[in-house]
Amino acid sequence: MRMAATFQHFLHDHPLELRATGPPSAVTCCSACQAPLVSGRHYYSCTTCAFYLHRPCFNLPQLIRHPADPDHNLNLIPLQSADCKACREQGSGFFYNCNVCQVNYHCLCMLVPLTKQHASHPHELKLRFSSPYGKEGFICDLCDKSALEQWLYRCDDCQFDVHLSCSFIPRAQSNGEQADPADYAPSAPVGP
Repeated sequence: MRMAATFQHFLHDHPLELRATGPPSAVTCCSACQAPLVSGRHYYSCTTCAFYLHRPCFNLPQLIRHPADPDHNLNLIPLQSADCKACREQGSGFFYNCNVCQVNYHCLCMLVPLTKQHASHPHELKLRFSSPYGKEGFICDLCDKSALEQWLYRCDDCQFDVHLSCSFIPRAQSNGEQADPADYAPSAPVGP
């Protein structure tokens, strides 16, 4: 019997195996991004404990630079509970952390593209790291809910503003599939 190859991830102490079979259950989530594992896609599984990683999450770089915090390196760290500066949602899993600014970002929030097209708007939307209206925040033109201090996609010409989360909804609903980390493109060059 041939032994399965094992892999090591810098944020986990135990060896991992790359698996091609379905996840252990329909609700098994990635330990990095907390999104469900998708049947038919490769993922890494701990040989000792309940630790799982999507293949793209396994390959997240340990250190990045990002235009949201251009003067500092951001380090990938595991957190049991933290607030994300990008989306303002609390969560757990892997976060990019700025030790200088003392802020955290969900690992997937750091992968959203700097520009994108959206089916509900004819122009390209640009990622903004703060509201153009200052402390008043903004109202999302897709869900009509307000937001104060979070990232958004915006068309400056039309003053069209969209939450990060709302900007991905039509794609996920149009084909009935769950969003997957492989669907995100890196938004900034990675590395120190």
